[in-house]
Amino acid sequence: KERRDAQSVAIRKSTVGADIAAIRKKYVKEKGNFTEAIDALKSQIEATSSPTERAQLFLELATINDVELKDYPEAVANYEKFMEEASDQTRKGDVQLRIAEIRAEHLREPEVALELYQEFGRKYFNHPKRIDALLAMAQLQEKKLNDVQAAINIYRNVADSYPRSGYDEQALIRIAELSRTHFADYTGAVDA
Repeated sequence: KERRDAQSVAIRKSTVGADIAAIRKKYVKEKGNFTEAIDALKSQIEATSSPTERAQLFLELATINDVELKDYPEAVANYEKFMEEASDQTRKGDVQLRIAEIRAEHLREPEVALELYQEFGRKYFNHPKRIDALLAMAQLQEKKLNDVQAAINIYRNVADSYPRSGYDEQALIRIAELSRTHFADYTGAVDA
């Protein structure tokens, strides 16, 4: 029974993947028409009840809005719908990071982005991009929110938590630079 269920899921994934590829080929590659591709994807969403399939389709819609059309509010809306439907925790973590990045860089909502990075840290603590998320949060604190001390604290956390990773050296250098620039704390910078 488990094997049949797994095969069924695999067949559905490949079917939805094939549908997405066909839509991209027909409307985007051949016609260059994203509007028709979006309409076709929305029709597919309405026609399916499987959360996994719906998640894939919402992710494709979000990607088109994000990468191709640069319609960031619509991209975020579809990424959030993906988050509601999806079950793959790694992909959900990746999407949450992308939403945070869009909110910080394109929608000028750094406070919302900070909340998303903090939530990522709580929900996806074993995610492969955890260190990248911490560094992005530190840069957000430093450059968009002008909270240099919070940024230094995050960099210190990275340096202490991930020794000999390469990230620790980056974090220590950034601590030293910020200490010198913002606090004239040359002793602290040397200690970093």
